[in-house]
Amino acid sequence: MKEVPTQNPEPGFYYHFKHDETKGVTDHAYEVFGPSWHTETGEWSVMYRPLYDLIIDDVLITICNRPLAMFLEETKDKSGTSIPRFAKITNGRTIQALRKVRSHLYPSL
Repeated sequence: MKEVPTQNPEPGFYYHFKHDETKGVTDHAYEVFGPSWHTETGEWSVMYRPLYDLIIDDVLITICNRPLAMFLEETKDKSGTSIPRFAKITNGRTIQALRKVRSHLYPSL
């Protein structure tokens, strides 16, 4: 088993760097559960769920998994500036709106 990572995303709501405010509060919005560990490969990843209808090949995706290092890394925006791939949402109104969306998309929670 690999060493436990020292840097982990906190559970909560995040925007992917492709988020576009003009497309609404849910555009590229996710709820992060936290780090996960692959029991066979020993790789660390992050488990999260989309807060919009993410459909790939006609399948509605309700849980996503991304390698931890990739989740935490920086990427470049359209202007070439380095930015986090995922940014934690801290705005109270946005969090409140996303909680409502979550309740609608995942009513059993």
